Amino acid sequence: MRGIALISLSLSLALPVTAHADCEADFSVNDFIGAMNKADNALEEFDLDLYRNVLDLTYGKLPCTPDRLHPNHLIRFARMNALAAFFDQDEFTVERWSSIAGATTDFPWPESFDEDHPLRATLADYPPGEPTGPDDAHLYPPRNGGVLVNGWLALKPKAPPDTPNFVQVIDSDGLVVDSFWMEGPNFPEKLLRGDDGNLKEPSWWSAPDMSLNPAVDVKIDPAEIARREKAAKERQAEKEREEARLRALQESAAKAAEKQRKRQERIAKREARKAERRRRRAERRGEIEITEGAPLPPPETWVSIDVDKTEAFTGLLALETEELDIECNDLLSLEPKALLGRLTEVEVACLERSLRHARRQVERDKISRVLVADAWAKGKMHRWEAAMRRHLNDIDRSDADLCYIFARFLAEQGPDRASETIRWSEIALANKERWAGDLRTERVYALLRLRAIAAQKRWYQAERHFLDDPTKSRQALAGRWRSRTKTLAREWLDYANHSEVNMDGSLAFQICFSAAGTQDFCDYRRPDVAALNEDDE
Repeated sequence: MRGIALISLSLSLALPVTAHADCEADFSVNDFIGAMNKADNALEEFDLDLYRNVLDLTYGKLPCTPDRLHPNHLIRFARMNALAAFFDQDEFTVERWSSIAGATTDFPWPESFDEDHPLRATLADYPPGEPTGPDDAHLYPPRNGGVLVNGWLALKPKAPPDTPNFVQVIDSDGLVVDSFWMEGPNFPEKLLRGDDGNLKEPSWWSAPDMSLNPAVDVKIDPAEIARREKAAKERQAEKEREEARLRALQESAAKAAEKQRKRQERIAKREARKAERRRRRAERRGEIEITEGAPLPPPETWVSIDVDKTEAFTGLLALETEELDIECNDLLSLEPKALLGRLTEVEVACLERSLRHARRQVERDKISRVLVADAWAKGKMHRWEAAMRRHLNDIDRSDADLCYIFARFLAEQGPDRASETIRWSEIALANKERWAGDLRTERVYALLRLRAIAAQKRWYQAERHFLDDPTKSRQALAGRWRSRTKTLAREWLDYANHSEVNMDGSLAFQICFSAAGTQDFCDYRRPDVAALNEDDE
């Protein structure tokens, strides 16, 4: 599954100590080039299955690269993905990759892709998307570092919309500390802050040479390799020191707890002996009657301990809370707090660390849901969207309810999110079997409505852009969204008119009619439409 590797990190640190925590091995730039060359060889032999498999595997491994990637490498990779979608006649996926694949570069197309090649003609119809992003946030890279988007330095949190963008976070030494795929301009919260950082170009940055051939291996300076190895060793040593410090703290806490347990045992035995002596004295005075098998008093009456004054508790108070790894293990107790938005920043940071290191899918799912609930309850929509996107892309997209909620959220963000709204609506529809009865009918109707209205808004936007600047490419884009609108509205109308529960199809008909321009296309009573619905049933 293609996912966006949004590696969360401690809120108190803002950036991870080590990069690529989820990678088993590095995937170098030359590994990347070799994979693309392998895909090209498969294409020459017209082995399309191998071609697609190599691209999919490369997409997943690319966040594990320790190298700064050149724009031409990513342009070449985008062209290859667009070609794979072109073979599949998947027009929308071709459009998703077009902003990168159609970027300006001095590196020429292969000889077999002349100017009349259908793929190049198709890409020419898609104008590069204007970079967009949040207006109330600013990039927050490491000190004297930077953020690269598709190989270019970004000084503002802006990126082409409706396309997969490759992001790399670079430190002050020019070393990669994090890499991930990002959908559109959805920068993770860890790279954003509210105040203007007044970012400047770091000293290690220089404009890339756009004549670089991305099919030829890159020669890396041995001094650069040595510098990376030294930095990697320092990061590993820091990690080991941190782990050793945590072990020492945990051992200290465990010893304090064991000491307190033994103290409680001694007190309990002493109190039990006192109670036994009192009982015997009372028996000798005839004050109580001894009954065989009489129940003992409840354990809480045997001892009386002021927990606030125990050595174990005092020892824990002396520790730095952020350094303990045991504060967020009890998800059952944290879940109610998350639903009320009352998790502290320390608890959120702890959960983020736990999620990053969790190996079992069930554990990752539970932790992620707690973080999603807390962000929603606090109204922190940037954090909630990033947490939800990470959950659905990296952990579990089979939850129809979450896909439905996310699709509704995206639909409210305007026409720029139309493609994503349609995508997550369709994923929710693919899992509709998880619903039953009236709930299923209502949710399917709502999702079909979301898709059609999102497509209509995007069509209207494309029409306005065409009227402002009547170019051929903008006219083609408006035409594609108009066609998409009428198709989705027709599907919504058919469902409304043929569902077991009578549902209003008037708006669906209006949208369908406005996009199709003819009533015949939208008339559900046509014989071929009726037969289609009977087959679906």
